[in-house]
Amino acid sequence: MKRVSTLSFLMVCMMALFSSCAKDNCEQTITNTEMHPVYMSYEEFRASVASESARPLENPGKIYLYNNHLFINERREGVHIIDMSDPTNPTNKGFIKILGNVDIAIRGDVLLADSFMDLVAIDISDIDNVKEVSRLEQVYQNDWNLGIMSNEQGVVVDWDAVETTETVDCNSSNAGGGRTIWLFDDLAFESADADLSSNNPQPVQGEGVAGSFARFTIVGQHLYTIDNSTLHTFSIDNPSQPVDLNTDTYVAWNIETIFPYGDHLFIGSQNGMIVMSVSDPIQPVWVSELQHFRGCDPVVVEDDYAYVTLRNGNPTCGGFENQLDVIDVSDVANPKLIKSYDMHNPHGLDVDDSTLFLCDGEDGLKVFDVTDKEDVTEMEHYKNIDTYDVIALGELLFMIGDDGFRLYDYSDLDDIHLVSSIPVNRQQ
Repeated sequence: MKRVSTLSFLMVCMMALFSSCAKDNCEQTITNTEMHPVYMSYEEFRASVASESARPLENPGKIYLYNNHLFINERREGVHIIDMSDPTNPTNKGFIKILGNVDIAIRGDVLLADSFMDLVAIDISDIDNVKEVSRLEQVYQNDWNLGIMSNEQGVVVDWDAVETTETVDCNSSNAGGGRTIWLFDDLAFESADADLSSNNPQPVQGEGVAGSFARFTIVGQHLYTIDNSTLHTFSIDNPSQPVDLNTDTYVAWNIETIFPYGDHLFIGSQNGMIVMSVSDPIQPVWVSELQHFRGCDPVVVEDDYAYVTLRNGNPTCGGFENQLDVIDVSDVANPKLIKSYDMHNPHGLDVDDSTLFLCDGEDGLKVFDVTDKEDVTEMEHYKNIDTYDVIALGELLFMIGDDGFRLYDYSDLDDIHLVSSIPVNRQQ
């Protein structure tokens, strides 16, 4: 047997040691993106509601119908006012600047809107010259998921991107780079790819209609709104002066949408559909929940059946399912799943009698016959459009998507056709 000399053995050990040291001393230059908050003072923020001239749609969000007007949210900036008196020629009438706005509801010519952490009442009786008439401050608390962030410095109204370069140890957890770091005082949020982004309710006189992604809804003399986990109740006997009843009700984490049906609220969450009773309008009560796989979850209800879409592909939602669920809610205390149907990436939806309109994201608008709940059949599929949400009303379908607004006439289900549209006009 060949023997290894002590000297050779020591040399091998020293080489291994130096190799280990060289590995330990390895360094790497990485580049990250830091997002720094842009603050606005509370005084400036709370004096910012204003009528402005019409502007193009750039980043459209939720839609809301009131009388002959369509209100289209421009995410976090306000709402476009579209005159729909002539459906074949929708007219962009103006813009209401509401910083931090995502949702609205309207009662008696008063538009109620979230503005970051505040609830604002805006008189729209003169649509060309709207004015703020009251404000409830600090209704909604800081919530990263909802983009609500403020402190003694003011309100975070935007973010500045700053690239940073540093040298780190190869074995550091920071090695690799490519992170986006959101800086907010002493908190830091990181992401690999951040995303900045009758029984069938009919309009009551002096009241509007929302899409399926709504977080605001009106039932009787009360406005109900949701944040990430809580149902808030406001008296709107006088819409110009809403009253916070301070009866906030915890519902669940990651709730997203709210839909009224009779004296119940159907709340979509990322983990299930939740039913709340508002038979006592001041004290909503939890009734039941039907859990599902994790996913974004708008819900609409008609004739004791709920229709729920689940989707993945969003950093917030997670999940792996893309489907339409049909649920029997005739017994609201015991909702039962009838059947699930595979979809591409479903978003908002609405139902009119036995016709379901579903926005399947980049796969377009789909129209289903839901007469037989266990055999939902596709009637039409409009491709090459990016769809987000719809409102079906008076045989007109109001649809919003990433590429703009479209109005369809479905008075003849064998001849659903486009009536008019407003495209987006994003700045390069």
